[in-house]
Amino acid sequence: MDVYEVELRFSVGEPALSMDEIDDKLYESGFGDALVGHGDKGRVSIALSRQAASEKELIGNTRVLIEKIFPQATWLTMSNGVDYGNKQKRLDIDALIEDKATFDAKTSSGFVDVPENKIALHPARYFEGLYLSKATANGLGIWDIINSLDITEEYFYDFLNEKARIDMALAKKLEVVTGMSFEFWLRTQGNFDNSHK
Repeated sequence: MDVYEVELRFSVGEPALSMDEIDDKLYESGFGDALVGHGDKGRVSIALSRQAASEKELIGNTRVLIEKIFPQATWLTMSNGVDYGNKQKRLDIDALIEDKATFDAKTSSGFVDVPENKIALHPARYFEGLYLSKATANGLGIWDIINSLDITEEYFYDFLNEKARIDMALAKKLEVVTGMSFEFWLRTQGNFDNSHK
């Protein structure tokens, strides 16, 4: 099976749910490795990379799971593999903002170009963007983070400078510290490695 990246946009259909409650429901249902964006009034964009027989199958399976989590969900858009023809188009996350949320598959309004030769980011970029910057802004020091990861200072900076790979041991430590699944960290390392062959 190949690994496919898809992005789906939907409204949860339950206005009383907070963003944290939506995130908790997604996490508890196996989407801990997905990147989730929130818009107004329960609009959600979810991007994930998983093994499947095809993009269409991955989108179909994801829709079934989302509809189990949020029975009132309504689908707004899907990208990469269904009805959009041009696979170099991806959902523009900024379009989740109210008044920009119109999508037209024929004109690609609401989508941005993605180059065919895109290169995956090193996992350190996700660590910095999704965890490190927030942790340090909330008063956690670099030494606290290094100690919580139980790694050497040299290894920590090698990781940040993209000189160290994530193995199972580091992925498990990152899971404990960041709350993002070890599978997410291994998958981002695999995507990085594959795009740099």
